[in-house]
Amino acid sequence: MTPITYYTPECEITVKDAEGNTLYIIEKPHERVPISRTEKEEMLGSLVERIKWLLSAYPDNLMAVKEMTMLPKGYLGVYRISGIKETEIDVFDQEGQFVYILKAPENVELRYTVFYDFGFSTLE
Repeated sequence: MTPITYYTPECEITVKDAEGNTLYIIEKPHERVPISRTEKEEMLGSLVERIKWLLSAYPDNLMAVKEMTMLPKGYLGVYRISGIKETEIDVFDQEGQFVYILKAPENVELRYTVFYDFGFSTLE
């Protein structure tokens, strides 16, 4: 049975089973990455020329957490946004205790990561 995870803006992750019972709560501060006007223009690309108002509507900080995934053996992976084009994975054990961070080597993106019982791989 795959636990269900929820994330709140206060950086609290609640893991529940299919019946709705709370298995554990993870409270790990994730700092939101600030972005400048130039970085916003870079992210929005050609849209900026057509829709200038979009820059003022775009947030000044990126989200802290992009997504979460269940890992083998009951571990939880939290994809954390650590830069404009950078993601790291915080790994938590079966009790919700922080274990370690997976940081991608240069020129490797973690968004295409596939996890196995013996390790993980990325598709480039």
